[in-house]
Amino acid sequence: MASPLELKTDQNYIDFCTREYGWQITGPSYTRVPEPKAEYVGGNQPEFDLIKHYLTGTYIIQDQFDKDHAARRLFLGELAKSESAVVAWIEKHSKLKGNRVATGVYYPMILITENLQEHFPEKGRGLDEIQRSHTFLNALQYDPFSFEEKVAYVKSVDEVAYRFLEELVR
Repeated sequence: MASPLELKTDQNYIDFCTREYGWQITGPSYTRVPEPKAEYVGGNQPEFDLIKHYLTGTYIIQDQFDKDHAARRLFLGELAKSESAVVAWIEKHSKLKGNRVATGVYYPMILITENLQEHFPEKGRGLDEIQRSHTFLNALQYDPFSFEEKVAYVKSVDEVAYRFLEELVR
């Protein structure tokens, strides 16, 4: 068995968590995403990187806790004492984290749209339409969802985020 400190790739972490904890881990949703035209990126490279990471670097992790957030926090807190690298990987790569959609998709989309509305009004309007076509949930709405409901929700976010990036290729 490899020590978590020896784990180098996402697949190594997935294999470790599957073997050690019995979790089912699927993803990422995409292996490649559209690359926006350079003139649209401007000062928003960090926001584009967040959306790209959300689509290509996050995974749906089905653990044994379902809606029991307190038990998950307790488990991860204990796990961090001995397997901090695993906890850091989970924090960075779990698609179902409560604020992942807000910080990885929703806020970046808003910032990108606002910038482009100023410099490319037509493009900004198109991005605004894509963004507004989806109902983004806050944590109070999202947290009570079952695992299946969370998966359905993040998959709908995946589609909107991908369409958003596609619009920036044109």
